[in-house]
Amino acid sequence: ERCTLSLRSGRNDPLEPGEEFLSDHKRRVQTYTGVVAWFCALKLELYASCVLSYSDVFGVFEWGAGGILHMHLLGWRFPG
Repeated sequence: ERCTLSLRSGRNDPLEPGEEFLSDHKRRVQTYTGVVAWFCALKLELYASCVLSYSDVFGVFEWGAGGILHMHLLGWRFPG
């Protein structure tokens, strides 16, 4: 987070309405949504391939209300 602020000359974006009541952790998750999505994708891919033994997976992300990440996952086991 310090590196990001240093690249932006210490500038913070203004808060959205209602964000002043959020915890720092929740605000950070909503600010760095790409990092959260990547980490969740990595965890789910490892779970699907190692635990569920899927040979191939297809997943679609969607963001729910309040910044909650959901993933719909289709998995295939080969042979048939």
